[in-house]
Amino acid sequence: MEERKHLLDYLMRLFVCYGFTMLVMSIFTVLFGNQAKGFSPLFDLGEQGIPLSVSLQFFIIAAVITLFQLLFFTDYFISHMALWLRTALMLGGVFVLLVGCILLFQWFPPYDHMAWLLFVCCFCLSFIGSAVLASIKEKAENRRMEEALTKLKQREEKQ
Repeated sequence: MEERKHLLDYLMRLFVCYGFTMLVMSIFTVLFGNQAKGFSPLFDLGEQGIPLSVSLQFFIIAAVITLFQLLFFTDYFISHMALWLRTALMLGGVFVLLVGCILLFQWFPPYDHMAWLLFVCCFCLSFIGSAVLASIKEKAENRRMEEALTKLKQREEKQ
C-alpha cells in the first residue's frame, strides 16, 4: 500500500508541475507568440498554441523536476543534509536541466544574451514565487498542527 501512495504522490506532483508550466506557457503564447514566432520553437504556432513536441519536452522536464523534489526531500537527505543545501542542490539541478534543454532543443539561440538574461530572470522569479508559496503553506500547516496539539493537551487536562 505504501508503494502505491508514493507512486500516486509522484504522479500528483508531476501533473501539478506540468499543468502549472503549461498554464504559464499558454499565457506567454497568447501574449508573445506572434512576436516570437520564427525566433523560438516554443512559439512556432504563434498565438495559436504550443507545439506537441514542446509540450512533451516540458512533460519530461516536469518529471525530472518532480524526481529531484522527491530525491532531495527523502528521509535520507533530510537527516544528512541541511535544508538550504538540499534546496541549493535541487535548484542547481533544475537550472542545469533547463540550460541543457535550451541548448538541446534550441529554444533560443545560444548567442542571444537578452534571451539568456530573460531566462535567468524568469528562473529567479519562479524560485521566489515557489519559495513564497512554500512558506505560506508551511505556516498554515504549522498553525494547524499547533491547534491540534493545543486541543490534544486540553483533552488530556480534562481527563
